[in-house]
Amino acid sequence: MNNLNKGLTIDNVKKSPQHVNYLFTGIGVFQGDRLTGWIEESKSKAFTYISNRVSSTVASVGCPNSKGKFAFEVIHNNVKIIPKIKNNEPYITLVVDTEANIGEVTCNADLKDEKTFNEFQVAGREEQEKILKEGIQNAQHIGSDIFGFGEAFHRKYPSEWHKWKEDWTRKFQHLQVDVNLRYRLNRVGKITNSVDSYQNN
Repeated sequence: MNNLNKGLTIDNVKKSPQHVNYLFTGIGVFQGDRLTGWIEESKSKAFTYISNRVSSTVASVGCPNSKGKFAFEVIHNNVKIIPKIKNNEPYITLVVDTEANIGEVTCNADLKDEKTFNEFQVAGREEQEKILKEGIQNAQHIGSDIFGFGEAFHRKYPSEWHKWKEDWTRKFQHLQVDVNLRYRLNRVGKITNSVDSYQNN
């Protein structure tokens, strides 16, 4: 029996390590029992952030004012979903608190310099905000409220929700979502010398 066949057996999932590793490539979106679309891996990160399911995740972003990238590991993420009504229409404010550690840096940058480090923090914050906004937009395009925004309205505004629930897919697709992000980047990881520094020596 080859490794794939071993990996597909029930006994395999009871063992550690398994013969087959599982690759997460995105989220399938269902309405009832019908698959309505897929959210690709990069955009599905928004779901794990907003649903507070992130324990640790790594992302990379281009270095400010320099070629190369730097990695950051999100070590803490908490999102509060705040439903509100504006001009008789629902809207959402997401209050996001994120803390990340800077990891390997593959560009020539002195992160001991406060100005440079602040630029990296801004770049990390912008990447995090992009992940959230693009994930929300993608879910709205599909028309599936995977984030539970409707349930938040149901809890806080039950009488309004009673009027909206039959038309929630359309309302969700046009829902205004504001992201209020507090992002903190810590100086840890391989930051003493960058890859470029080694190459230039």
